[in-house]
Amino acid sequence: MSLDVYKKYKSVYTKGRSYPNIDLYQDMRQLLKNLCIAIYHDQDKEYLLNIAYAIRDLESDESYRHRFFSSQILIAIEDDDVSANIPYPSLHRWLETRDSSGRLYLAESDFKEGQVKIGATTMGITERENKYSHKYGYSIDVV
Repeated sequence: MSLDVYKKYKSVYTKGRSYPNIDLYQDMRQLLKNLCIAIYHDQDKEYLLNIAYAIRDLESDESYRHRFFSSQILIAIEDDDVSANIPYPSLHRWLETRDSSGRLYLAESDFKEGQVKIGATTMGITERENKYSHKYGYSIDVV
């Protein structure tokens, strides 16, 4: 079973929210996020290891009492046994750029008579309708 780096990211993210003024948490969170994105983009092992070494270096800071499993991350990368199971909503935000564009839409459904969904998506409208149907179990019609 591979090491899911996103779980490490989520742990640091949660801890960092408790200590927003401690830069070390924010720096660690950013490194883990970068590692997750690099894994998602299938970057080469050397690239992943460089990020993992930066995590190890940050962990070695004496003022930092917590360890974020840099040794586990390094071993998992070396063994090609690392993953980043980033949930779609997070991945979508992480990959967004200044130049990203999307569409606003209104949708109706016979299942929710009298209601209109207002949404935004970067997907094609048909793809969005299909994903919505799959997730919620009923179809929508974009108007």
